[in-house]
Amino acid sequence: MLSESQVSRLRKMMLWVGPITTLAISPLWNYDPINPIKVLVVAMVGFTCIGILLPNILKLFKSNLTLCLICLLFFLALLNSFLFSGAPKTQQLWGMFGRGTGLLTYVSLLFILFTTAQIEFPDFGRKLVNSLIYTSYPMTLYCILQIANLDPFVWSGYATFGTLGNVNFLSAFLGMSSIALIVNTFEDFRDKGRLFRNFAISTIQISIIVETDSIQGLIVFAFGLLISLFFLLPPKKYSLRLTYWTVLLTSLVGVSFALFNFGPLAKIVYQETISFRADYMSAAVKIMLHNPLSGVGLDSYGDWYRTERGDISAFRTSFNRTANSAHNIYLDQGANGGVPLLLAFILIQVLVIVSIFRYARSLKTKDFSFISMVAIWTGYQVQAIVSINQIGIGIWGWLLSGALITKFRSENTIVSKPNTKQKFMKNASLPAASAITSIVFFSIAFALAFAPLKTDYDFRQSSSKGDLNGMMAASTQIPSSAFFMAQTVDIALRNNYAEQARTIDDALILKFPRDFYGWQLRRELSPLGTPQRLEAESKLKEIDPYTTLCYETDSVAIIKSKLLKLPSRKQEEILAFWKLENSLESVAKNEGPDFSFLRLQPEVFESRVKQFCGLP
Repeated sequence: MLSESQVSRLRKMMLWVGPITTLAISPLWNYDPINPIKVLVVAMVGFTCIGILLPNILKLFKSNLTLCLICLLFFLALLNSFLFSGAPKTQQLWGMFGRGTGLLTYVSLLFILFTTAQIEFPDFGRKLVNSLIYTSYPMTLYCILQIANLDPFVWSGYATFGTLGNVNFLSAFLGMSSIALIVNTFEDFRDKGRLFRNFAISTIQISIIVETDSIQGLIVFAFGLLISLFFLLPPKKYSLRLTYWTVLLTSLVGVSFALFNFGPLAKIVYQETISFRADYMSAAVKIMLHNPLSGVGLDSYGDWYRTERGDISAFRTSFNRTANSAHNIYLDQGANGGVPLLLAFILIQVLVIVSIFRYARSLKTKDFSFISMVAIWTGYQVQAIVSINQIGIGIWGWLLSGALITKFRSENTIVSKPNTKQKFMKNASLPAASAITSIVFFSIAFALAFAPLKTDYDFRQSSSKGDLNGMMAASTQIPSSAFFMAQTVDIALRNNYAEQARTIDDALILKFPRDFYGWQLRRELSPLGTPQRLEAESKLKEIDPYTTLCYETDSVAIIKSKLLKLPSRKQEEILAFWKLENSLESVAKNEGPDFSFLRLQPEVFESRVKQFCGLP
């Protein structure tokens, strides 16, 4: 069906795209040194691969009907959101600043998954796992340099985040790579060199996870290891299996309670940020339920979070704590693309699970590469439930999904396996049709993905020089970014260029009509009582009904009244986050709730409410 040269070329690209995507950074050139360069790599590889496959697409569709239908459904759901959600097209196509998970990225990841699923080759799974392990080596070394304050690059903030830009992302990635190292060790205990090397590196990686103070990696590692043990246990050792299931279920229950700060694991697992993530997920559910057919637009969750967050989310810390992701990849799909995108994404995962069970039943001996893939994929799914689709980590989830789906098609042979490597060398040239279409698709991907990288570069260069005109030009070119436009307005105002600030702010509101900062600036730049100011205040109340409470003349009294009307349970939860236990006054049991804002000393309550509006 596919020629040997096609499979050989695709196989090599799939083995290299993960390491390059994860490790690629551009701190010397870009304002965002993490995401645009990763989007460029994923897009170029994904589109090139689909270009190679395009001449054979009808045959592939007939022989892989289930996979093709699900991929097509996911693609159509993406287009549905892109065309009908009403969100800005540039934001949907390229994604928000700092995320980059727009239409271009998801289509590219889908192409990569589909391509990987076509590579039915004996050693591909093993080599894919090894590529993850090899990627972790330079990542680990770089993290050691960061810990030792020897980072050769200058970042806006210093932390141990490797090439992923955030300690949580790094923690999850090292959790996945540690799983691969441990399972790789199980394959042959007689290999003392590999045993020592893998144990030493995994120990270092877990130590780095602990140093980041992010529990994501530990949870990813723990659940991945538990899943791998399921496949490694002897099938007829019923006492061991009973012990395994007891430990697994106990762990699940313990972690579940710990997430709510209960039980013996709470001190290890629970962090304050877990409550924040619950806020973000709750808002995502509301967004999806209010926009079920097409969502609010790809990578547009952040435009609606302020609107849909609840009372506890708003009053837990401050009105300015917002988010541009649900911190749950499944809920991100539902909020951004509606129910169709969520269902299509779930179907992809179901197909992977079916493939895992189907292949596992057919195994006569232990397949360690398969066990590694399942364990890492499980770890990735755990991360997906509590975190963001960071491209450097997400690439492995989509690669592993495709590789595991290959097992679903056991009766279909994609290519006859060559007996020697020389045969691949003799047939190294792609068929003419595949060569042409791959070049065309590569060119399209490069043009689309290079554009935001170039804009980002231009903005950094202008910003570093203090060139306001250059910043204005860069922030308004295609693809434009709400973040760059807001930064430009801020710089203009700081340097007393009010007219330029108004010009960019008008463009910001026109291109991104739900940008809170843009309307906030419109309000501040417009005199009292003018139509522009009234329009801005009306729009701000629509976008964020909480922050705009501070615009009222008697804002403190209004906020206090709103808080006092909350149910006692909500008051208790908010007070727990305010950490004002020492300011609570005792009351008799018949005087009202034992734990409410009424028990706060009046001056303390007044002072805390003023903080929401930045009042002295």
